[in-house]
Amino acid sequence: MIVDSADGFEALPLFDAGDVVLTVEFKINLLAPADGERLIARGQVV
Repeated sequence: MIVDSADGFEALPLFDAGDVVLTVEFKINLLAPADGERLIARGQVV
C-alpha cells in the first residue's frame, strides 16, 4: 500500500483536476519485513 501511495502522489501533478487514476497491477518481491517505527516511500516519474 505504501508503494501505491508514493507513486500516486508523485504522478498527481501530471493529471488534470477531475481525472481518475487506476492502479492495474504491482509486482513486488519482498525480501524482508519492514523494520522500525517509521516508513518512508519515495516515488519518481520516469
